[in-house]
Amino acid sequence: MLWRSRYIPLPARSAVAAGHTAFAASVQQAIEEARRVARAHGVGLITMADPRARDTWNELEEARRVESDPGRLDEFISVQLSQDAHDRIARALHWKRSPPSACEEPPYA
Repeated sequence: MLWRSRYIPLPARSAVAAGHTAFAASVQQAIEEARRVARAHGVGLITMADPRARDTWNELEEARRVESDPGRLDEFISVQLSQDAHDRIARALHWKRSPPSACEEPPYA
């Protein structure tokens, strides 16, 4: 009779299994919704078990590459960003286009 004291009745197991299944289904629904939104906006979606371990990453949606119109990009920068941000962008672009000197640091460092 000792084994009966450790026995978990079937309804309790079913409740745990049903709870786990319901949770898994809600997670799956959230992931599917995130995939739908990512596709609609052209952004990527990656799931991972451990962000530090690249081998646990799973790319669910790939980001679309879009080449921005230079005029619209300039307009966005001039309207939305501060003068300091303008200057940092200009320095970053200049630093990438010309070979840096030995003592020159990247402008975004």
